[in-house]
Amino acid sequence: MIVRALLTDIPAIQQVAHQTWPDTFKEILTPAQIDYMLNWMYSTEALAASINHPNQSFWLFQEEGKTLGFAGIEH
Repeated sequence: MIVRALLTDIPAIQQVAHQTWPDTFKEILTPAQIDYMLNWMYSTEALAASINHPNQSFWLFQEEGKTLGFAGIEH
């Protein structure tokens, strides 16, 4: 199922990002750079601003109530 993310979904987005970024970017970013990017792009404040922005949206990919992935879109 694909659903639009709400503010209450921020922890699920953060969990997926923290699980996937290290494996995805380990060949091009140092662990310190990955931590910096996660803290910058996926902080609660940054995600709330994106979700509340009229030209941005986050979509969750869910199966059996569990968030498996997400996409952020800027219009």
